[in-house]
Amino acid sequence: MTINYGPYEPPPPTEPPPYAIEPAGPPTEPPGDSAPAAVGVLLSLLGLGAALIGLFALPIQRYGPDPENATYYGDVRRLVASADDAYLPHVASSLARIWWGTGVVGAVCVLTLLVGATCVADSKQVRRPLGVMTAVTAVVSGLLHWIAMLQTADYNSVVDRLAPSSSLFHASGLGPWIAFMGLAAVAIGALIAGLTGRPTAPR
Repeated sequence: MTINYGPYEPPPPTEPPPYAIEPAGPPTEPPGDSAPAAVGVLLSLLGLGAALIGLFALPIQRYGPDPENATYYGDVRRLVASADDAYLPHVASSLARIWWGTGVVGAVCVLTLLVGATCVADSKQVRRPLGVMTAVTAVVSGLLHWIAMLQTADYNSVVDRLAPSSSLFHASGLGPWIAFMGLAAVAIGALIAGLTGRPTAPR
């Protein structure tokens, strides 16, 4: 006697075999790989340029329409560098003399390096601390410049051997205000560039 049980169908596998190859998904971008926001880069660079022009190229004090009456960074630096002059202690504080002598140049060099590094960094993990450091450096530089101007006597009063009075903010020229606005723009732009970003094109 023959018994026909019908065709045999094995049960479907419950787990994929160990040698199964799963289909690959779309390529993923490495974590944190992004370019700085364009507005942050532009603001940082424009602010740095304005700060350099305001600190070194525009007058600190202006006493009239004649350009020869203007006082520039070089004038103040030569004034406070006259260490043999007995009149000097009344002209500027120790902090102001350090700032006019080497401090402002050193601060600008550090700020330039930080702005450049922040603008070219393509990793947010690297760019974030650079942006914060750049913003802090710009703010501290602005505060030190403000204090140095307050603690440096009116240039004309010193040159004319009068009693040193007021500060470099007396009859101030355009330079300090352009410098302060530039440093503020650097700080804001560095924070934008450091804390935000745009995805880079896949390589």
